[in-house]
Amino acid sequence: MFQTPLFKRFFILLLLVDLFFQIGLIFYLDWTTWWFDVVMHFFSGVLVAFAVILVWNYFRSILPVEKRKIVLTAILCAFVVGVLWEIFELYSGLTSFADGIWYILDTIKDLTMNIIGSFFGTLYGLNLLKNNE
Repeated sequence: MFQTPLFKRFFILLLLVDLFFQIGLIFYLDWTTWWFDVVMHFFSGVLVAFAVILVWNYFRSILPVEKRKIVLTAILCAFVVGVLWEIFELYSGLTSFADGIWYILDTIKDLTMNIIGSFFGTLYGLNLLKNNE
């Protein structure tokens, strides 16, 4: 599992997302650059999709391998992780209900980008696995 091209890409993307998250915190990029948050949520969705595929691939002798189920599971997991992230943002004071409609629009945009990222990440990850089997 750890030697697969998918895991290597997952790990590199994980390091890059963490690096850019840290840079974003230092330079306040979430608040000063409108597209930074969009890109971060997209690639976070891709990371969740890669993780779902890796787990599914690890347990493939037990779990049925239906592409539709893998895609739906990845999208659901990305949505759940996105909701948990939004709760974390509220809890830590990074955002507030007092922001009104902007908070709602930002949350919808963030969750949408997580879902879109997980969809494309699943397609890419499944294609990568298929080509390397």
